Amino acid sequence: MSKILELYTFDPKAFCGDGTYSQEICDVVLCAALLYNDIKNTIVIINLLHASRPTGEMSYTREWGEYTGRDMHIFRHHVGILHELFQFMESNIETINTRLFQEIISQMSLKARDAWGSLVEASISIKPVGSFGNLLVRMRNQVSFHYDSRQIGIGFRKHFFKKNKVSEQAFVSKGISMEETRFYFADAAVQDYINLLLGNDNEAFQNEIKNFMNEISFSFYQLIDRFIIKRGFAYQIYRHN
Repeated sequence: MSKILELYTFDPKAFCGDGTYSQEICDVVLCAALLYNDIKNTIVIINLLHASRPTGEMSYTREWGEYTGRDMHIFRHHVGILHELFQFMESNIETINTRLFQEIISQMSLKARDAWGSLVEASISIKPVGSFGNLLVRMRNQVSFHYDSRQIGIGFRKHFFKKNKVSEQAFVSKGISMEETRFYFADAAVQDYINLLLGNDNEAFQNEIKNFMNEISFSFYQLIDRFIIKRGFAYQIYRHN
């Protein structure tokens, strides 16, 4: 928590529509603030998890099993946020394309505008630029990581069977509490399901997604900040009595 800076306050009427700014614009920017917080939370959790990575080479241990299971869970959650983000952009594209909204975008830095443009392109374009753009659109259209029993079953059989013969052992830690127990075989099943969808180089892909989300969060920060300022609501340092 030490990196959180001091509190500022502003009039919440900044997010109430008037004769100039529609309530739709206010609500889109408000939702962008929530998305910013969700992206930040996920990135913080990723960094905390990676700081606890077991030492040495990956092996069949409970420490590595717990770590990789959590890592894959966070990745699935990250992709889920990205999937929701694409849907948010697509469903609000008319509001985003209005003159007043574009005036806010124009006041953002070049870096923030470029990131925003990449997000818009990935959300609505059928012909994205580059391999990463193609992956983003594929995720928009195909990958949401619901609890699809059929797909998880396919991942399970891919991991544990080769030519109808058992090729891997199935692992579990059995305890009397949730803290002591994990079904590693289920993590393995979803891992191979993801490999089928996205390819085997998940670590590099996760890094690309993380970098993309960092860029998007930066553009969201500027969008929210410029919106509040453009509406004429000044920030004030909060003084705790």
